[in-house]
Amino acid sequence: MSSEHFSEKIIEIEHILGVELDKKLAGTVSNLNEIPSHIILECNKLKNPYHVECLIRFYVTDDNEKYLRQFVHTVIFQKRDHKNWKKGRILLPDTSLKDQLEKSLSEIYQKVDVLFDLIVSPQYVPWEQGVNTLGSFAVVESMATYKSPLVPGFISTDISNEHLITVSPDKKQIWFRRWIASRIARYLHRNQKLQIFNDASVLSEISPQHEWTPDAIIAFKGLLKERDLNLWNDKNIPGYVGDDSIYCLESKL
Repeated sequence: MSSEHFSEKIIEIEHILGVELDKKLAGTVSNLNEIPSHIILECNKLKNPYHVECLIRFYVTDDNEKYLRQFVHTVIFQKRDHKNWKKGRILLPDTSLKDQLEKSLSEIYQKVDVLFDLIVSPQYVPWEQGVNTLGSFAVVESMATYKSPLVPGFISTDISNEHLITVSPDKKQIWFRRWIASRIARYLHRNQKLQIFNDASVLSEISPQHEWTPDAIIAFKGLLKERDLNLWNDKNIPGYVGDDSIYCLESKL
């Protein structure tokens, strides 16, 4: 946006509000969470999102410009508390099924500090829809802000967006294997092979068996065991049905 165009928009906004903006306050706000309440009230008087964005831009420092559109959408038009906007976050691994078959737990989480005590609650409808983070270990960063850098290999979501459940870190390998098994099951379900698969060749298009980790092999065997024990119904998620002992089997196929 050119300075001339921006100046024209500020004049439009002043006309709409019926006041002249205080030039001494221009560019003085460095943190969107700390915008004075009277500015938020001014924003609420504007109908046009672009006008709101320009108004806030008038007050904040240049490094905030790239965050304004999302801030305006969430805080102003969805009436969220600006003081808490994007304070804290949850990091979840952005993994493919191939990643889960070929990478160890430590390799997937090597770029973050994880306690292995929280997972995303496995729920049937999101699983059926193909949400790949269900059952994954979550990393809660309560001190993160909207300016916190992205972590390669992870997606960031607001703390309020995810339903997390507490698990025992002592069983982290079992939970990891269940997550893998559920991803395998979703792939097979989508391809109408969940009830008929028998060996690892069913996943050869994703990853050859010799590339699999021991955890992936155990996850696959556990999934077979659940199926053979007739534990599934149309309301539970394969991988999260059998006893823990099913996911402690030998890693040989």
